[in-house]
Amino acid sequence: MNLPKTIVPTSTGDGQGELIYHDGKLQRYEHGSEVNVYLFHETDDEGNVRAFEITMPFPMTRPKCINAAEMAAYGLESAMDVASFTASLARKARLGEDPEEVAEHDQFIQDVKEELTRLGI
Repeated sequence: MNLPKTIVPTSTGDGQGELIYHDGKLQRYEHGSEVNVYLFHETDDEGNVRAFEITMPFPMTRPKCINAAEMAAYGLESAMDVASFTASLARKARLGEDPEEVAEHDQFIQDVKEELTRLGI
């Protein structure tokens, strides 16, 4: 899966909020009522650190991270979108339709869980 990655901030810019690191990687940026979590860090050709950014309401929890990652990766915007997407995947798995899509989703969720563990979440 080709995830959109943004340049990871090195400061809060406005002095608000808190940057929290784990093993030298920005794990999350807590600001106001939201938390941005950064997954799958990589360095681009220009030396910028980029990561898949997910956003959720404060406080951050592991289940919220998993849900936010799925929503961001698949362009889901509401609980109804998530329910419809989940039902569609379940139907495809049950009927043996599009097994590649089902397997890709399952692998993505597993990768997110492993990355959260690496980041101490």
